[in-house]
Amino acid sequence: MTTTRLLARRTIRAPHRALVSTLVVIIAVTAAGAARAEDGRDLYQAACAACHASDGRGHPVDRVGFEVPLPDFTDCAFSTAEADADWLAVAHAGGPVRAFDRRMPAFGEALSEAELRGILRHIRSFCTDAAWPRGELNLPRALITEKAFPENEAVITTSVDSGDPGAVGYELLYERRLGSRTQLELMVPLDLQQGPSGDWEGGLGDVAVAVKRVLFHSLPRGAIFSAAMEL
Repeated sequence: MTTTRLLARRTIRAPHRALVSTLVVIIAVTAAGAARAEDGRDLYQAACAACHASDGRGHPVDRVGFEVPLPDFTDCAFSTAEADADWLAVAHAGGPVRAFDRRMPAFGEALSEAELRGILRHIRSFCTDAAWPRGELNLPRALITEKAFPENEAVITTSVDSGDPGAVGYELLYERRLGSRTQLELMVPLDLQQGPSGDWEGGLGDVAVAVKRVLFHSLPRGAIFSAAMEL
């Protein structure tokens, strides 16, 4: 069997209004250059607070001068979902490197990797609820197990029987995170078969609903364990 996975992702686009944001970026980078310290809080204030606010909640659109709403770093559902590597990539190379808005500037030439990591440590502190597993624990799935990390995702899997080109299978998997540790899953399989006359026939397989719950997670240990029940 040959299997292909297609992950659905959303790309954020915005209208062209860059004058005010460009001025803010120039001021922020200049200030950051004068704040060469290991304290992520000071660097955040110099380089990031002009848009993202001192409390991490983001300034309103009428203040920053563009229409794209800024993320709320105190929202644990947002701030814990991705691993440090993704955050650092956006901070280093700018928003488009991870399909975010181009108004998120690139700080790779203004700040060192150590300084960017210091800022990220400060950003991580805005989420004060330790119940949310971090994105580093979204580990690759083994062949015979499910992922333990709860996430929001839609996956379409296509299977083609190499011994019978007329047999094709699809499975839609929809996952929805509920709170910090629980995930609801819906799996809908569809099988198609080409008959001798060339006509295709198909039907639904066994539709399944599942609930998954994280029972234990530890970022220092790099471990996460979940249990699931499927109907």
